[in-house]
Amino acid sequence: MCGIAGYFGKCTLDTERLDACRGLMRRRGPDDEGLVTRKTRDGTHLYLLHARLSIIDLDSRARQPFTNGGDTLCYNGEVYNYLELRRRLAATGTTFQTESDTEVLAQLLSRDGMQGVSACEGMSACAWLDEIYLWRIQV
Repeated sequence: MCGIAGYFGKCTLDTERLDACRGLMRRRGPDDEGLVTRKTRDGTHLYLLHARLSIIDLDSRARQPFTNGGDTLCYNGEVYNYLELRRRLAATGTTFQTESDTEVLAQLLSRDGMQGVSACEGMSACAWLDEIYLWRIQV
């Protein structure tokens, strides 16, 4: 399974600390790694780290953290019924760039918020960043 890690707070994390975290996660996901950083208006920092174990979609387009419009998903797990959910989303006009369950989950979250998770069968842990909300908050 992949490895995920995140931080949300006032401190800036230096590159050495982030690299050390990714190094520890590499055994969980040796195929790729990713990092997303954001800073809110009030100076709060957000970091999402991902170590990828490629199983369903091996293409680099499915790498994580996965950004879909104004949302970013950092995900570990599997949505067993993602093909069924993908067909349902496609029938309502949703288009896809990958063959991954990650993108299906990202599309569900973007469309339905956290309620979208109730349609999923599987196991996972994730962090979902709603960029529009992030820029409005004052922590």
